[in-house]
Amino acid sequence: MVLTKNSMNKYNIRVKLLRVFFTMIFFGRLFITPLLFAQQSTSGDIGKEKFIYPEGVIKDPFVSILDTTGGVRDAGPTPQELFDMKLKKLLVNGVFWDAYSPLAMINNELYKTGDIVIEGVSVLEIKEDFVMFGYQGLKKKISLIEEKHYN
Repeated sequence: MVLTKNSMNKYNIRVKLLRVFFTMIFFGRLFITPLLFAQQSTSGDIGKEKFIYPEGVIKDPFVSILDTTGGVRDAGPTPQELFDMKLKKLLVNGVFWDAYSPLAMINNELYKTGDIVIEGVSVLEIKEDFVMFGYQGLKKKISLIEEKHYN
């Protein structure tokens, strides 16, 4: 059998197609098969320990999730940590002061006392120079004036 340039090109194309085909099969089995057999957690997992962290929370891998008694403590953040994360999403642009109905501009929107700004964070108090926020019984004052401390 004499190999011509045309037959060599057809042979090279077939070899390349076979390589692509087998590569697709290999990677398909490697990446897609686990997805096909993945199951959502059910109540049948009784007795198995699970540590589920709330979305958006980055947990320090070097901090133990065991409490001092040896039991497992809540893996999620404390209410104070949640409050601090939510406050980081807020920008107090300013205050429109009026003794009877003050308004605070937060993230370029106007809010009055008692309004919920985001995810359970409410405006507790508005004064000329600060806004007080509340979340699950916690309070935090955001000052509009840079405070300087002299020793």
